[in-house]
Amino acid sequence: MKRKITTAVFAGAVITMLLWRNENPNPSVARGEFSPEIPKNTSIAVDEQAAALPYKKGAETKNDIIGIISAIYSAPVHLYGRVEDEAGSPISGALIKYSLNDKYFKDGTKGTTVSDGNGNFIIQGNGASVYVHAQKQGYYRIPERSYGSVRANQLTSPEMPAIFVLKVAGQPQILVGNAVERCHVPVDGTPKEIHLSRKKLEMAGSGHLRVEVWVTAVQPGQRRGFQWKCRLSVPGGGLVERSDPMGFMAPSEGYESSVEFSMPANTSSDAEWRRSIEKQFYVRLPDNTHARGRLYLTIDHDLALVSFDSFWNQSPTESRNLEAGANEFGKAR
Repeated sequence: MKRKITTAVFAGAVITMLLWRNENPNPSVARGEFSPEIPKNTSIAVDEQAAALPYKKGAETKNDIIGIISAIYSAPVHLYGRVEDEAGSPISGALIKYSLNDKYFKDGTKGTTVSDGNGNFIIQGNGASVYVHAQKQGYYRIPERSYGSVRANQLTSPEMPAIFVLKVAGQPQILVGNAVERCHVPVDGTPKEIHLSRKKLEMAGSGHLRVEVWVTAVQPGQRRGFQWKCRLSVPGGGLVERSDPMGFMAPSEGYESSVEFSMPANTSSDAEWRRSIEKQFYVRLPDNTHARGRLYLTIDHDLALVSFDSFWNQSPTESRNLEAGANEFGKAR
């Protein structure tokens, strides 16, 4: 009886894990290039019959479990997809990389195809899901829209394909790219400055952006819940927060000389309390040149760490165009 119960518990655990993996399929995808999000612009139905796992309630034997695993990872995949630009126009000749989730805790079967003159493509095989990544030279990969996973039980057809969206590239500029990586900033308000072409923080008066951090209301031994504030400013220039990662044209107005981020002390519950932020900005410098940058800030009770990645257009005549082009995978730089 004990062995029977143990087997049943193990079977239940395996089935639960497989159900989770079928809902979150991507065990065989290489890290870095791929990501498991389903494209937001995709609207496809689910085959409820195919979604039902082929196992009997109370399955307890090793053969039952093997059968369940085999059925999940050998489900037929018939994916009809289409690649479009943001205006909905088809993109022909796009390279489609795919990975079938057809092996249990092993790399799945990978392959490539190309979209036809109407932007359409078909992927057929077997697996719990298929991961798709569309790219083409002259186009940007849009996060969560140009790549993603489609489960085997999601129905697609020539009339209702899974849509993958790329952004047409504009006119890349010659920009100065730079990264200030994890430099210390005092937490007593002593200013440090970011120079857009140097790797380390500078003393006040020798950079382009000024960073000031204050930490207060710290109790002895306290590691969380303390009060902190950060001010980012551009002496003689200004900042505008950048919300669109594909927004490469800096605005012509709306700049503020400084922005502040603050976190109040929270000693009762730290659920809403954070020690780090990540923000993107357009930057206008005193010489009317422009840049875009991403600020990373992590604060402890006695020190702050700042990183700042940026692209700077040093040409005043084209200073608001901050498009740097794409890398080999079509990801905007």
